[in-house]
Amino acid sequence: MMIIDKERCINCGECIRGCYGHYPFWRDGVVMAPEEPCLDCGHCLAVCPMEAVSLTGYDLSEVKPFDKMTMIPHSDHLLAALQYKRSIRRYKKKAVEQNILKQVLEAARYSPTAGNFQTMRFVILCEEKMALVKQAAEILYTAKQNNRPETAFFRLELLETIYQASLKNDDKLFHGAPAVIVVIDKETTAANCANAYIAAAR
Repeated sequence: MMIIDKERCINCGECIRGCYGHYPFWRDGVVMAPEEPCLDCGHCLAVCPMEAVSLTGYDLSEVKPFDKMTMIPHSDHLLAALQYKRSIRRYKKKAVEQNILKQVLEAARYSPTAGNFQTMRFVILCEEKMALVKQAAEILYTAKQNNRPETAFFRLELLETIYQASLKNDDKLFHGAPAVIVVIDKETTAANCANAYIAAAR
């Protein structure tokens, strides 16, 4: 829930203009906090010039001070990173360091979500992935045969190849990656499932 420190607040209205859900409001020229719970998205914290806003249950250590000179990558560097991105199908048979996995999870954790719904969970598989490969390959292949809409972008021949290879303990789904991160979203609506796609793309 949003709380406004009236001693610090200068009633500039930045929190009102920055709130997607229109929770804070004007009353007789004074910015008022909503009585009902808000989305806890933290936009009001980010835009308040006087640091007069707080949110109950919100970890303020998550709010980092913004430094334009050090935190925004040069546009050419960002574009080059996007252009260089490739799908990897050959991996080194080397375990991924724990600190690298933690960094990947941290990036995924900060991915945007529809309505600020924090419904995702991440499972890291480093060993015995073949059981998951076999199960996932069979599910995908069967779903495609039944014309499930989730498999619309997959060719039947491709899924059959992945499935048949899995029966021979050949991983053509993850291509033998030493670690796999499975993104799970407990929400089943199309809008919220998109959160998992966004996180996975990170």
